[in-house]
Amino acid sequence: MCWEKYLYSSKGVDTLSDYDRAWFFCDHINLIGQLDAIKSLLKNNSQEYKKLNKKIDDANSGDDFADLVEHSIYILSAHSMAAVGMLAPFTESLFYTSFKKIGEYYQNYDLSLPNGRRKKIEENKMWDCHYYLNQNGKTSKGITKGILQLADYLEMRSSWPDPNNL
Repeated sequence: MCWEKYLYSSKGVDTLSDYDRAWFFCDHINLIGQLDAIKSLLKNNSQEYKKLNKKIDDANSGDDFADLVEHSIYILSAHSMAAVGMLAPFTESLFYTSFKKIGEYYQNYDLSLPNGRRKKIEENKMWDCHYYLNQNGKTSKGITKGILQLADYLEMRSSWPDPNNL
């Protein structure tokens, strides 16, 4: 992989912390700040769950107990939806900006593109993970397929966890 050889050789990116590497790949989006905000909310939610569970444990059987259990179900559901609502755009931004940055390096340092179907996609969408080349050779929109196609194109997926074992 040409871009890995470049990034992890003479420029010394391998010596950067995860925080600095995030800034390197995503220089116009503060992903670390987003992640810190998400962690903070999840931590606060966890503390709220503990308090609510204590109230449920202390409640006498009857209406109070039933109301608290019902309330806890709604709270847990709302917090789960909020977490997904924050993590999805965070993850999308991470992939989008990282692939765009990789594309900039191929262009700026005149690196030869890997062989593969992805080379056939329109130039302005080449590094945009919102698009992929479908079976008919046409550009289609779909972020999951776009991410996977770019990762395959760059031979990155071999280092990713197997989704069947998560």
